Amino acid sequence: MAEQVAIRLRRAKRKTTNVAIFVGYSKQEQKRPINAQIKVEPTQSTAVLCDHVVKLFRKKYTGGAVRDIGVRYDNFVSEDIVTYSLFDDIDAIEKGEILERTIDNVRERFGFLSLQKASALSENSRAIERSKLIGGHSAGGLDGLA
Repeated sequence: MAEQVAIRLRRAKRKTTNVAIFVGYSKQEQKRPINAQIKVEPTQSTAVLCDHVVKLFRKKYTGGAVRDIGVRYDNFVSEDIVTYSLFDDIDAIEKGEILERTIDNVRERFGFLSLQKASALSENSRAIERSKLIGGHSAGGLDGLA
């Protein structure tokens, strides 16, 4: 989910400075939903954004049956905005950006499922099946991505 939204960011030539998640529980849980967000350095990197989403989830989730989950990015800036720290490997960052653009181009040309992580092929993985769904329902698959 975080990856698909990151692809949309790159297509719009934007970076986000805010990552947010929503987790809604089953009615049987009688828990309040989780709404959490974090400010981040401007980014459109799939790996960085996925890492923020997972960290937020692990920090806030305390167990229970989840019914809904959502990922949102806010406070967009131009993709021309770049910030580096003294400890960043600029060459590695630029190579990562080129790799993500290349992956986006291959997926645009041959379909979203043309490049997947190897873990998507494991027996219990639902990644390929879920990539054809929107909100857990068959609703046109990857509209906006293909």
